[in-house]
Amino acid sequence: MWKGIAILLVVFVVVAILHIVAMKSLSISSERKKKLRKLFWYLYGMMFLVLGLVNQLEKGSFSLLNTGQMIIGGVILMLNYFNKIETDPTR
Repeated sequence: MWKGIAILLVVFVVVAILHIVAMKSLSISSERKKKLRKLFWYLYGMMFLVLGLVNQLEKGSFSLLNTGQMIIGGVILMLNYFNKIETDPTR
């Protein structure tokens, strides 16, 4: 029972921290938000690419799922590099 209450409290603390960060992000300038979004998409694409590669190497054989994950990561990186992923609220 105590383990469940501890998990619940940890979840509440994490949600509270995320809420505070989200509220603070409202006061950031739009140029800074654009740079942070670009950084987020680079990190997201790299995460997909690296996780697909690590899973592929760990398995030791060809896996369509891991290859697809690497391809998705590469596509996200290319789209971000060529400014095709833009979340401009004015459009």
